[in-house]
Amino acid sequence: MLLGAWIRDLPRPAATPPRRGTGWGPVRPPRTGAGYGSVRQPSGPASTPRQGPESVPPDPGMFPGRPPAPGDVWFAEIPFDDGTGSKDRPCLVVRTFRHHAQVLKVTSADKSGHPDYVRMPVASWDPTAVRDSWLEPAPLRELPYEAFRRLAGPCDTGVWEQVKRRHGVR
Repeated sequence: MLLGAWIRDLPRPAATPPRRGTGWGPVRPPRTGAGYGSVRQPSGPASTPRQGPESVPPDPGMFPGRPPAPGDVWFAEIPFDDGTGSKDRPCLVVRTFRHHAQVLKVTSADKSGHPDYVRMPVASWDPTAVRDSWLEPAPLRELPYEAFRRLAGPCDTGVWEQVKRRHGVR
């Protein structure tokens, strides 16, 4: 009985403080687990675009500006390949669907020794950059629209033409 009275007299804990956001929109959900931020590898050959009800652009009301479109470079929360977390980084939007987009990862690390990577001029979306970035041409990653943070700008025309040929984008 004495213990019950003591517990009852303890001050109630304060409400859990809100998580801080990034300033780019709503607070992100936690980055752990297989839920938010998980990457699904698309099924089927990469050169065959999906058909059917999913082949529609996202709802424009999901974004304060315009939604992601093929050929755009966006900053998005891209999960690490090993599933241990994620990073806000640029990506190239290849295709859009109702609930997700297929993207390719962009990196600023020098990949000149990797013949499969594509040099990506960034002047159209990052005029302050001192060097070009590199586009990882595969795999296509499927990201939910909640992972997209902000539009960076258009992809270089030459790079976009290469991506369209490789991935069968019209």
